[in-house]
Amino acid sequence: MGISPAHIALVVVLLLLVIAVVVTVIALIVRSARRSRAEQERRHQETLRAIREQGSSDR
Repeated sequence: MGISPAHIALVVVLLLLVIAVVVTVIALIVRSARRSRAEQERRHQETLRAIREQGSSDR
């Protein structure tokens, strides 16, 4: 049983499909990680601001 050009084309298409899926999944993970990090930073800034306001109101 020899390898026909159709088999080669099928394998190439499947490989491209797998690569596309992997890249998409990685992009989604990176994006959600970046979003959560930005959210964490914003919460941190709000906490610092609240602490500063608390300190200034105590005086």
